[in-house]
Amino acid sequence: MKIAFGTITGGGYVSDNTGLQFSSGEYAANGTKFFSNGTTDSMSGKHDFTVNLNTPQHALGFFAMDWQDIGGKVSLSLGEQLSQSIDIFTLVGKHDSGTLIYFTLLSDIAFDSITFHKSGGDGYAIDDLSVAATPIPGAAWILGSGLIGLVGLRRKYHSA
Repeated sequence: MKIAFGTITGGGYVSDNTGLQFSSGEYAANGTKFFSNGTTDSMSGKHDFTVNLNTPQHALGFFAMDWQDIGGKVSLSLGEQLSQSIDIFTLVGKHDSGTLIYFTLLSDIAFDSITFHKSGGDGYAIDDLSVAATPIPGAAWILGSGLIGLVGLRRKYHSA
């Protein structure tokens, strides 16, 4: 599957709001298309898949549907640069079938891929992936230091 800022490789497929996956709790967060980690028109055959980014990024956001509703434990791996694995179950716990969750991942170190690992027999979907190349923590540091400078100027002029 081609996306504006990269490609998706590995298992899974693009589905819509009329297939078997839709009736089992997977659906599009926006529009009618979403990406499922399953096998077309099957309740079995769940897969890992990887979002390969055209350029390294510092932030990634996406909607997740139907995660961890039957005891599956989804985990993510962020690029070779980070070699970081994230246990989503520990972060958000078990959810009801069809639950919609929005995730934002931020990193000081740019990453060029994110792997969504299969979760036992639990199927899930993602939709509306978005990325940001500017490191958010760095931007917050610049804003914060500017605000501290303004406070310093204010004290200087009030004490004079």
